[in-house]
Amino acid sequence: MKKLLWLSFLGAAALAAPNPYRIVPGQGFGSFGPHLTLAQMEKQLPQGQFMEGETGGQKSATLYAMEPTRRITLMFNAKGRVRSMSIHGYESVWHTTQGIGLGTSLSALEKANGGPFKYRSLGMNEDAGRVLDWQGGKLTKPFAHVKITFAAAMHSKGYATLNDAEHQRAEADGQTFSSADALSRKLNPIVETLELEF
Repeated sequence: MKKLLWLSFLGAAALAAPNPYRIVPGQGFGSFGPHLTLAQMEKQLPQGQFMEGETGGQKSATLYAMEPTRRITLMFNAKGRVRSMSIHGYESVWHTTQGIGLGTSLSALEKANGGPFKYRSLGMNEDAGRVLDWQGGKLTKPFAHVKITFAAAMHSKGYATLNDAEHQRAEADGQTFSSADALSRKLNPIVETLELEF
């Protein structure tokens, strides 16, 4: 009986343990956040996994630089403070409480939101694929300072099923779509960038 109680305790403790790969809007990625200095972040990483540089003429830093599925990019403001933290690609160990991360499909995002949302078409504009409005859904408040961007149409789950007219519509510049549109559901794009703004 004691052994059974001990195993139950261990199971409960494992469930209660914080997830090291949890994204928390307003706080950061796991134990990394704007409350830490770069030196403190670097100490948490294996040797060679921290890099400083510039991105688009602005100071940046990369955590887990040699591991694509764990890589995080930090951008800084003019005062040297962390302005944003982001992940980019098609898969990652990082995810929110709702299970949202790189590779999350439009349909899964809509389910997490509890309803449709609006996003920019998958053209060549700077904001292509960006979620614009959660339309009062469950993600409206927790994701107020989170930028979600879908990958290019060709990386979408339903890309091969589109006809020529649908390809042109999906990839037109500057259009706004609802996740409830028939084309959106057919295309079912995936998340390519998740960025926390501070």
